[in-house]
Amino acid sequence: MSDRASRLALGAVLMLALFAWGSRQYVVPDPWNPYYHAVRDYLAAGLRNDSAALRRDAAASQPAVWVRDAARREPTRLASWFRDLSGVAGERHGDTVAVVLSADENLAWQRRPGEAAPAGCVGSNSVAALLINHSLTPRLLALSSPCLDPSPLQVLRNRSALLP
Repeated sequence: MSDRASRLALGAVLMLALFAWGSRQYVVPDPWNPYYHAVRDYLAAGLRNDSAALRRDAAASQPAVWVRDAARREPTRLASWFRDLSGVAGERHGDTVAVVLSADENLAWQRRPGEAAPAGCVGSNSVAALLINHSLTPRLLALSSPCLDPSPLQVLRNRSALLP
């Protein structure tokens, strides 16, 4: 009887495992994830002042200049972006990819008491990036944020991608 009970228990466990495997929802991976990760990794390299990574991971000089300036002017914001940014939207334009990453303003960089938020930053704590879609490692062409730049990049042609 013990042998039969163990076979029944094993059969029940196998049936539950098969049911769980068969009933899981199919999830399509976000095609923009490699680009979101490339931007966050680049921000991290800027925080570490890793010149080699900044040169290696960019296809133009603007991203390194931008991230170094952000690290000098707003290190707390840059650290918060590295930690809190998540992908919002992306578009492909030939061999170039445009992505927008955003952070919840409640999680993102906090102003000092009495300090006003930079114009264009409230409610749109985001970073836009242009990357070259080159093999397995996308390289940055440009970075921008309405929180730091007076004229941020307008990277997405399809503006409806940002609407809720």
